[in-house]
Amino acid sequence: GLEGGASSSPLVCSHLAAAVAPLLEEDPTWTAAATALASVAERRIELGRVASQPDAALAACFAGLAAAAAAPGTPAREVAFSCASRLRAAWTAAATAAALESAPAAPAGVRPLPSAAQARLEALLEASRPLCVALCRADGGWLREVLAWLLPAPAAAGEPQDGAARALLAPLLELALAHTHARTPLPEGTVGLLFAACDGDGAAGVPAPLLPALCVASNKWAKDEELAALIDRDQAILDAALDGGGGAAEALSKLHRWVWLSKAAVCRGQAFVARQPAALVGLIERAAELADRSTSPAVAIAAARWVDTACGGLRMLVQPPGALLLRETGASCSPLLSQRLSAALLPRLAPSSAGDRPAGAPGSAAASLWRVHATVMVLLGLPAAALPPLLRLAPTASLWLRHVLQHCCDGGDGGGDSVPRALLGGDAAAERVEQALAVMLAFAGKLPEANNRDGAQAEAALAEAIPAALRFAGLATQLLPPGPASRLTERALQLLDSAASTLPPPTLYPLKKRVLRDLQDLLDHRKRVVRSAASRCSNRWHAVKG
Repeated sequence: GLEGGASSSPLVCSHLAAAVAPLLEEDPTWTAAATALASVAERRIELGRVASQPDAALAACFAGLAAAAAAPGTPAREVAFSCASRLRAAWTAAATAAALESAPAAPAGVRPLPSAAQARLEALLEASRPLCVALCRADGGWLREVLAWLLPAPAAAGEPQDGAARALLAPLLELALAHTHARTPLPEGTVGLLFAACDGDGAAGVPAPLLPALCVASNKWAKDEELAALIDRDQAILDAALDGGGGAAEALSKLHRWVWLSKAAVCRGQAFVARQPAALVGLIERAAELADRSTSPAVAIAAARWVDTACGGLRMLVQPPGALLLRETGASCSPLLSQRLSAALLPRLAPSSAGDRPAGAPGSAAASLWRVHATVMVLLGLPAAALPPLLRLAPTASLWLRHVLQHCCDGGDGGGDSVPRALLGGDAAAERVEQALAVMLAFAGKLPEANNRDGAQAEAALAEAIPAALRFAGLATQLLPPGPASRLTERALQLLDSAASTLPPPTLYPLKKRVLRDLQDLLDHRKRVVRSAASRCSNRWHAVKG
């Protein structure tokens, strides 16, 4: 009955698959059910019913097949593996269509929406994720098949569109590496092939899609000396590019690869924890100096892009491994890594004391502006539990927020120098505002846990940010495209709301009249999410007593 309903309406097919999938989960050896679910999944894809929205019937089929794949040595597991192997044609066709169909144009500063073909590919990959994970955890056969398919030898590269399609399927390779246990031997030369495939487009500076896969493979299967050799190889190229200056733009892809390899290395702990963050800060310092002193606009702009990319690398280094490096599958994840990395990085980036004027304040040398940005990026990467001991840095975060909001509201491009322009100007403005608001909101949420000294400094820093956040909330619609404007207005209102619920009344009361006056226009905003946030914020400030 299930196989016959494969061509029925989506609702009928969804109900049939949803009824059989739990039964297969209870008895993963039930071969007939696995065969039926595989048949339904294949027919649904053939009939083109995998739309840009999740397909409930397809998801149910893959969930049941995942249960079958988790029972190795059974016929049902072989059915699941065969189904996944046959799905390669569907994945390839969807990826090829997505590679050939360009995404719709988007305004400056707005991430373009995926094309219809890209949305269908993403929906198919998401629906098939449980099956892929189960196959990887059962044994190494699926990983070997995926590697042979998506990581061919250079001589078998094929047509350009084949490479573009494989790039869109990179999440499958990343998933296979992440969920296959490290005790499963990797085919010889795999890490080297990934390293070569992650060279990227140097001139464009676009990160290669296989970088996360390289990070996982390096962390789980490369020996320490092999990983160190790959890092040193890129380090030598980066040093030469900064020394000469002329090759900085072409070497940007090497910087992306170096950062991902460093992530794989620091998660192992050992000497890498001290070595890689120090090396990354050194690269930022040299790139900022090159951008400041260079007389060539092209070299200065390339060096400034280095600063921006490397500051993002600091955030990635301190972030918890998440779903990329899994301890249960043998990944090397050192304990308390984020806290240890931040302890090594922040003294080199932050002012010597919370009362000092941070380097990079408005009016100071442009080449030192990166320090405040780098500090904020480190804070942004840390888990929330690590923030209370770092509330002394709230004045730095507040300064960066006010500086970013001022540039955005005044219509500046970050100044005439390359480093500020790369960090604050053009399309970067909305992203910087979002990052700065996120850090300040995180600090505001941790104020109740602060000690007296750090708490007083953090409260003063939050109070100083109120006028800038209020001004930005009123102007965002005029400054930014509709999507980012609404999202960031809501975030600015959340910060004002947090300030009203956290700061003492004597600090808030002098600002109450101005805040309530400026919120009036936002109560009539065309976006409901902004109106709701403005209403909550207004109610909170109305409750402030003198």
